[in-house]
Amino acid sequence: MGYANFIDIKALCDEMALNITKNTKGDVFKMSEIKLLRFEKNSEVFWYKNHYKEKEWCEVAFNERKRRSSDVVHKPQCIHLKPAYAKKLTISENKLRDLNSLLDSHMIPHFYKSFYDSLK
Repeated sequence: MGYANFIDIKALCDEMALNITKNTKGDVFKMSEIKLLRFEKNSEVFWYKNHYKEKEWCEVAFNERKRRSSDVVHKPQCIHLKPAYAKKLTISENKLRDLNSLLDSHMIPHFYKSFYDSLK
């Protein structure tokens, strides 16, 4: 998974002119607290969990925000996904050295060596 696979969700909401402040149960929805997201094609809702151990998904409906005449709203097929990161993410030399020591001691399968080497 590369850095380009991460999408800037805030930019996407802004471009779609969405107003998402509450879920369908009326509870406060905070993008910063989400751990898991689930989307289904052609659905007008999406599901999320704020904790990995939650058993049930919370549901949020897509609501268009009331907009000023200066706001531009794009049709879904015209929306451009913006990457969350402009450049490849790296890890510190210390972390890389620790990962390599785990590879050398066979705690991490050698299969992953090329992935860890790509993190430089």
